[in-house]
Amino acid sequence: MVPACAQCDNEKNKSAFDVWMLSPALAFRGVTDAAERLQRIREYMLEFGYQPATLQERLSDAEFQELVKIRKEIKSLQENCDALILSYRQRTGSW
Repeated sequence: MVPACAQCDNEKNKSAFDVWMLSPALAFRGVTDAAERLQRIREYMLEFGYQPATLQERLSDAEFQELVKIRKEIKSLQENCDALILSYRQRTGSW
């Protein structure tokens, strides 16, 4: 986990933090010491034996299955919402 503002966190998305930190995204925000920050993070990881783990590795099997179920429900709700919006637009001619 790397501390970041919401906008940076969203921009990073699923990129590896070290790749993202050296991308133009931080320089665009005026961060000029990204390489030094990355080195400090790596030193911290080494000192404390930090090993990144996927979400699935951190959750129990039951928790992960619940997460999968929730994500499917969210996807279904999003599809229903999209269909409703499309239906409304077709009915009213508003796009």
